[in-house]
Amino acid sequence: MHISDGSPEQIQVIIPSFLCNEECTFNSAVEISGKIVQSPKPNQPLEIQGDTLKVVGTQDLEKYPFGPRKYYPPEYLRQQIHLRPKTNIYAAILRLSSLITISLQNTLIQDEFISVSTPILTSNDCEGAGEVFLVRPASDELCREMGNNGKLEDSYFNKKVFLTVSGQLHLEAIAGYRQMFTFTSVDNISFSILAGEYLRFLRLGQRSVQRTLEHDGIWQNLECSKLKYLSVKIYNLFSRRWKN
Repeated sequence: MHISDGSPEQIQVIIPSFLCNEECTFNSAVEISGKIVQSPKPNQPLEIQGDTLKVVGTQDLEKYPFGPRKYYPPEYLRQQIHLRPKTNIYAAILRLSSLITISLQNTLIQDEFISVSTPILTSNDCEGAGEVFLVRPASDELCREMGNNGKLEDSYFNKKVFLTVSGQLHLEAIAGYRQMFTFTSVDNISFSILAGEYLRFLRLGQRSVQRTLEHDGIWQNLECSKLKYLSVKIYNLFSRRWKN
């Protein structure tokens, strides 16, 4: 039996067959007591020799969308929003995304950049970065009550308002203060890969008052050095945590 507490590593439990009953199924929650011993397997340094087993949470396998040792395509996993983090691929993506975000944040803060939260609603198309989503009330009647110029799409702020796909323009407006950066959650539609494909990702934007046209060459060298440093740092973190 393999058990996991949500961390990347699973641990093998050796238990007598008579301790397993019908309630002890795939993805059930269990309490196990026993001894932690050295494992004879080369890729598994430790294992548990179980003495007792108690099922504290059962799982209905007929209703549970995943099974053991089975591959599921991304299209199917996207339909199981609340359960897909339990799969290995999504769990790995979440951990790697967390490492990258934290490493970028720490590096920029060490370089005296200031973190800024930019608006998620904007009236510009962010330099044509993607097909943006228009924001308006779901009720046409409410739109007419809010709008002053008769156009339903202009109900908010008397102009069209979109979900932002970039925080760069907001950073440029305040970059005179010092060096700034922001993480923007981006929702848009791209027609370059698949027709009408919905995309959502985290975008890093940064601006500095020190940057001028004369300094572009120096700035690019600094950016390349920073990316190399971050790549090595993320690789070392990843290797140290999941070297097995």
